[in-house]
Amino acid sequence: HEAAKPTHFPLEVFAACRARGAMGQKASQPAQDPAVVEAVKQEVNAMSIKQLKKVLEENDVDPSKYLEKSDLVAAAVQAKLSSSSKKPRKKRDKRFDPPKNEFCACWQWLLPDSAPQWYDQKIGEGATDDLHNRPAPEGSLFLLGHIELTAPSADLANTFFCTGLGLGTSTRSTDKEMLLNAGASQLIFQVNEGGQAKRWPGVVRIWVENIQTTYDLIVAVEGGTKMKFVQEYGTGVNGGEFSIKMLDPWGMNFFLITECPKDRAARLREIGCEAASMKANSIAISDVGVKTRNVEDAHAMAGFYKHFFEAPITTTEDSAMVHFSPANELHQTLSFAVDENCPPYSDLGSLCFYIKTRAAFQRSFNKCKEAGIVEGPASFQEASSSCEFIVRAIVDPDSRRDLLPVRNVVRLAEHKNCLVVSS
Repeated sequence: HEAAKPTHFPLEVFAACRARGAMGQKASQPAQDPAVVEAVKQEVNAMSIKQLKKVLEENDVDPSKYLEKSDLVAAAVQAKLSSSSKKPRKKRDKRFDPPKNEFCACWQWLLPDSAPQWYDQKIGEGATDDLHNRPAPEGSLFLLGHIELTAPSADLANTFFCTGLGLGTSTRSTDKEMLLNAGASQLIFQVNEGGQAKRWPGVVRIWVENIQTTYDLIVAVEGGTKMKFVQEYGTGVNGGEFSIKMLDPWGMNFFLITECPKDRAARLREIGCEAASMKANSIAISDVGVKTRNVEDAHAMAGFYKHFFEAPITTTEDSAMVHFSPANELHQTLSFAVDENCPPYSDLGSLCFYIKTRAAFQRSFNKCKEAGIVEGPASFQEASSSCEFIVRAIVDPDSRRDLLPVRNVVRLAEHKNCLVVSS
């Protein structure tokens, strides 16, 4: 204590530690996210006395100490918040635990908030060799702009995607169209109350700034909606200690949530992000996956983007990738991989991507027009004026056979809806 006092601690902290006799005591936990607290309060307030007592018993709290329902509610809220803050971790080897009472809690003030990235990688908590952590190949397409789907319930979509996944809400959203931001990219939902949700035939990977925040919020959302969204926990893909694979409320679309590479969140927001979403936890769409029935289709689908849009692609024995990048810090991919659980290609959403230069945009339009796959507009003059044209499907570049009935909205980087502000 005395050695640390002059240089490391404010006097009031030093005095508080001494008064506590802080040997072996835990440092206080960080405050819960207000959204988590509010969701838990709403859930608990709706419970009966019997349910409240069960919550307390499940968290090793004796409910007989509380005579009034208001006291039971307060205790249950605290118990659920404490429970939700316990994120999944690897089983600890107790052989390496320090002897009890060896360290004063003051040392907590000296330790870093998080381990260095090389250490995370060494112990398996963050696979930092993933290609999305490195710059994209030269000549990559400009940006994966958005995936467009449908929402059978606007309220449920807002609860899952905004509260749970941490996407920001665009100021351009309407009652009929939800535009949800993940940095410079978006998920767009056409609201169709009581209708059928559209499918994306693969897993969409979203980068967040803090995976612990995602965990806390989705636990609260699952409790409030009485629905299960989390499918599995895995190791961190691009950063962080773990990742979370989730299924949307309609059982149609999978999302893999993982932290962005360490210390990159601020720069990702600078690439492009609406002001209203600058504090959103979700900050990028990293990869949009498509499941295919065979490797020939996977390679041909990637070849579609190489032939018609001059995109660099990467192929392996069972997969292929198309590369996008508006800046060195954001390397996005559209990936095609063989999967025995490939879903039927029906009721699919659409994809939007951006091309950087007008010359490349014109070459792409001309090739697509010649192949007879342009849905609109009819002329390049119209496409140039709107900075956009639509391709009806992904086709085999050689045979022109339809491979995937996904409409591709092709836009020039100058398009008014492009969120990128620097490159």
